[in-house]
Amino acid sequence: DLIGIGPGQSVAVLGTGPIGLLHVMLAKQRGASRVIAVQRSAHRREAALALGADEAFSAEEAEGLAVDAAIVGVGSADLANLAARITRPRGWISLFAGFPVGEATPFEL
Repeated sequence: DLIGIGPGQSVAVLGTGPIGLLHVMLAKQRGASRVIAVQRSAHRREAALALGADEAFSAEEAEGLAVDAAIVGVGSADLANLAARITRPRGWISLFAGFPVGEATPFEL
């Protein structure tokens, strides 16, 4: 609800552990027209596809995407920065992850 996912929108879920997989299912339930899972592990990408993701890519393959919203489901500065690069202007990014205490997560825009 907070990032306004709805019909016709594209959503990237970065990190497809249990939290990310939940976000894949929620995005589909909210009516997103395109849900993209971004994950290093091929096994986890397959799980995301089985749970409703329309496409699944590694982080390297995801460069150049343009989505309406991105959800970061793992505490990784690299994935947070990827989310910033692939989210369209005026899009939404949800950092739904725990990041290491005391470490900065700089955005490189």
